[in-house]
Amino acid sequence: MKKTFSILLAVSTMLLQGCDGDFEKLNRDPNAATAEGFSPAYLFTSAQLFSSRGDDGASLHYTEPFVQHFATLSDAGTFDFFGDKYVYNKGGSESLWKNTFNAVNGGSKLLEDAIQLSKDKPELSNLHNMARIWKTVIYHRLTDLYGDVPYSEANQGFSAQNYKPKYDTQKDIYYHMLSELEDATAKLDASKGAVTADIVYGGDVAKWKKFGYSMMLRLGMRLQKVEPATAETWVKKAVAGGVFTSVDDNMYVRFPDKTGANQSLVNGESWTLSVSGVSPGKISATIFNYMKSRNDPRLKYMVAVYSDPSKASTKNTDPAVQKGMPNGFNLVTIKTDPSWDNTKDQHQYQP
Repeated sequence: MKKTFSILLAVSTMLLQGCDGDFEKLNRDPNAATAEGFSPAYLFTSAQLFSSRGDDGASLHYTEPFVQHFATLSDAGTFDFFGDKYVYNKGGSESLWKNTFNAVNGGSKLLEDAIQLSKDKPELSNLHNMARIWKTVIYHRLTDLYGDVPYSEANQGFSAQNYKPKYDTQKDIYYHMLSELEDATAKLDASKGAVTADIVYGGDVAKWKKFGYSMMLRLGMRLQKVEPATAETWVKKAVAGGVFTSVDDNMYVRFPDKTGANQSLVNGESWTLSVSGVSPGKISATIFNYMKSRNDPRLKYMVAVYSDPSKASTKNTDPAVQKGMPNGFNLVTIKTDPSWDNTKDQHQYQP
């Protein structure tokens, strides 16, 4: 019996030793993407796309009417123009928050992964720093709308098992974004590898530098009322670095052309300002009157009146024949406003 047991023990030991070297390989999916074999460039592209169109109209439908750039006659909820009536709505006001931190297509999570995967890799230096610049686009918009938000610990659920990130103060977020812009923009170098996944500037380092310094200028100007000296320091740095000088420098994600290719990527919010029918969006009387009284040359590019909305040839961009719509009214209460003209179709007063 002892001899039989010894033989079995020896055989078992041999089997265990033989399996030990391959056990890990047998339990590893050969088709799974790993950090070593996965390009963060794909994440960068997706982050750009999702974050460029990821607020579901929160800015256009909620904050723009709130500050009286746009107006609507719709009751709050009809077209999600909650800002026009100063009505809080969780769905409208929080869509930027939800889509920023969305685990599937949230731009901030994808971007954070791209930043981490490209860190300490010289061949991905430009990608890494472009992603850092793009991060300020996402969080600048987020903190301007909500104030204190998760920033320094955001999107670390997987990497650090941090499922309850702290809320950073808006001041700390602004300071860090400005420092990031300064460092990341300075480190962009055309000799350090091309970035082919960029859907904004096509990897053009010179344009990204202008973009980085222009973002620095923008953030610096936002500080002018609270910290004038700090604002001046950053604005001077930005101008010295080189900022936008023409419309050719503008940053935007190009949507499909008129052929209709990739319709799923078309800007779905454009219907708000449509002139082909009764759209919910009108230019607010507040900003219209302000610009008109100052002969602002941009106004004729912002608004138009169509004698026949179905025909582009009937467009009239002369501000003298236009007017803005006062905020806070609906189809019934607008009739009490002296500017209301019942003889005209109000949908002609369009952006």
